[in-house]
Amino acid sequence: MTFGEALECCKKGARIYREGWNGKGQYVELATNISYKNPQGEQINADHKSIGNKALAFVGTSGVQLGWLASQADMLANDWNAYKPGIKTRTQIEITFKRAKECCKNDKLDCENCPYDSCTERCQQLILEDALILIRLWEENQEGGKQ
Repeated sequence: MTFGEALECCKKGARIYREGWNGKGQYVELATNISYKNPQGEQINADHKSIGNKALAFVGTSGVQLGWLASQADMLANDWNAYKPGIKTRTQIEITFKRAKECCKNDKLDCENCPYDSCTERCQQLILEDALILIRLWEENQEGGKQ
């Protein structure tokens, strides 16, 4: 897949990686709730007008690099892959989708049992989008033997 497609998957909670990367187990994921300690020892919560409190994190062989930037080669490559942690089979995807869809049926939200982070007015649309992405990721992982 392209970098743009992989980035959209990353925004939905998938870990993304390139076939061309040397290190095994390296990936990029979306980090949230970012904060840091300044020289005065104060805890500062990052917040940006456009992106809020998010950044891409590269998890590699040496640790985590927060605020990862894709190289030109990364952005132009078509060897990107993605996977959703904890989703191993198509059956698990279908069960998650069915359970989430049930919680939102007839505008009766059962957020406590919903497998998604939050239920909103757009919940059904997001669930469908997620299910389609997860099924596509699962199929691609099966073809490539990755997980």
